[in-house]
Amino acid sequence: MTPTDAIPDPVNPNPPVNANFDVAIPDLQLPKSWQFNVALEQSLGANQKVTMTYVGAVGRDLIHRFSYYGANPDFPSFTSITTNEGNSDYHAMQLQYHSA
Repeated sequence: MTPTDAIPDPVNPNPPVNANFDVAIPDLQLPKSWQFNVALEQSLGANQKVTMTYVGAVGRDLIHRFSYYGANPDFPSFTSITTNEGNSDYHAMQLQYHSA
């Protein structure tokens, strides 16, 4: 690559604008996540047992990216907005039977 090849194409300030835009909200936060579990175990005689476990994980303020192609006639190219609007939830019950 030559230095001339590294120069980006000029952006036309008059509509229609033919450049890609990547925007992040000004108060973007670090994402948060929590994992947790609890287990109960019960003996069933001398050589048997049952274990029941709850497992969970949640994510809040996760990075979410909205992408728009041709948002309006003045911006016909790609526009991307990064926010903290993402969330996730995982909940499970695990049941296990053991015998010797």
